[in-house]
Amino acid sequence: MHKSPQEIIALPLLDGSEGSRRDEAAPAALGSEASTQMAITESDSSSCNGESSIEALGEGELNAAIEQPGRNRSAPLTEALSAEPQSSIDPVPPIVEPTPRDIHQQIEMAVAAKIKKWHEVMHKENPHAFISVEKEIMMRQSLLEAERAERGVTRPSVAPTPVQTLRVFLDRSFPPKEDLITGLLHRRDMVALLGRRRHGKTTFMSNLAVSVTLPHSHFLGYPTPNPLRVLILYLEDDAGEVQIRLKRMSKGEHHGERLALYAREDFLRAKVPIKGTNPQFQKFMNDICAAHRPDVIILDNLAHLVGADYNNPKLIHELACFLFQLTADFNAAIIIAAHPRKRDKQGKGTPSLRDDPEGFFEEAMGSSHFVNSCGSLWGIERDQSNDRTVFLGGTQRFTGQQSLMTLEKDDDDWLRVLDNLEVNLPLALNTPGREKAWGLLPDNPFSYTEGERAVKSALKSSSSFHGWFQQCQRLGLIVRDGDHYRKAAGTQLGIVEVSS
Repeated sequence: MHKSPQEIIALPLLDGSEGSRRDEAAPAALGSEASTQMAITESDSSSCNGESSIEALGEGELNAAIEQPGRNRSAPLTEALSAEPQSSIDPVPPIVEPTPRDIHQQIEMAVAAKIKKWHEVMHKENPHAFISVEKEIMMRQSLLEAERAERGVTRPSVAPTPVQTLRVFLDRSFPPKEDLITGLLHRRDMVALLGRRRHGKTTFMSNLAVSVTLPHSHFLGYPTPNPLRVLILYLEDDAGEVQIRLKRMSKGEHHGERLALYAREDFLRAKVPIKGTNPQFQKFMNDICAAHRPDVIILDNLAHLVGADYNNPKLIHELACFLFQLTADFNAAIIIAAHPRKRDKQGKGTPSLRDDPEGFFEEAMGSSHFVNSCGSLWGIERDQSNDRTVFLGGTQRFTGQQSLMTLEKDDDDWLRVLDNLEVNLPLALNTPGREKAWGLLPDNPFSYTEGERAVKSALKSSSSFHGWFQQCQRLGLIVRDGDHYRKAAGTQLGIVEVSS
């Protein structure tokens, strides 16, 4: 059961500051009275002593005092009589009232301790509990108000903001960057899928949604460790067309309740404006996500999310902030489809995805703030001459990896990796280092470790070898052989010529 702010507030302070103030106050008051009584007792005993104060003065001191002109000759006696008795007990220092700064520090320490305790309670009840930033801010504010009220402190006009040092940041608990599709998609990823009109963006995203919710063991060769929950919004396509395609893809297979989808007609009937920065649209999204708890959110496409106002960077930023909040609140990845600029009449003007991926992504329509806000950039481009599709997928910001593959669409609207070594080998050997590594791989069956060791002179880092090795597997260039791996038949014999 989750702890309420009132229950958290009732937790004891870890530093015992409240108890220590009460324990110190009584001894201090008692010490003050005892000291005063001691001084009075000693003064009385000094006056009643067998020798008078004047006898305590030496003869020389007395004569000197008498002989000093202009001095009251009874002064030594008066001074001696008025001298305060010396106590053998050290005086008790006065109680110092805490300053506003002291009180503020006490409050901050108490709140920090209770926030830490709250985290422990939440994760004890559910080790995978996700605490959003918004929820933690609200809990902290409740605790601050309670601590101030307990101390009779009024709320400051500007709430103090604690400094997050490196130590504090490293001690914080964040949900893990879990693989959703290994090597392609992780929790809280922001992905831009760039492709021209009719090049297969919607088909690709529908394939992904159906594949991970059925679930299939992999998507285009990328492993899918667990079945996922997906929310997809078809903001552009006709609902009837979407239904026909999904029926072909599913073939009656059971999705359970893992795939939720809404089409253009659903928004029109509900009178919800299709615009990502509209409050009604955002409320709809938050409500649906709260009910469905998706792992992946797919939005098709950017043109409708920004109301065709591509070149408005402030609008793009406002949309990005809303999407960031969705990823944080629901620990979900988001994929947004977008278009590059149109080619000219000669088919030129936009770089090819295969030949110049960086240039291809730079051609995204509108403000560059969109692609800059996305940590992963995927691209899809169809070759009309042979009806093949090139796909580039990667997690550029998180792992720095990206790779190409060639796809073909079957009769059920599924995009499949092209089974053609002559086409696929150049995609995997697209750098001198990778081409050298291929030559260094053993022709006989080998283990993963043996393969990594064999190509160390060409691919020095483990991450580079891992990404390349996985790509070779997805393209069918390296296959399993029992507990080992081997080059696909034909490739190890040099039959396939590497060409660009």
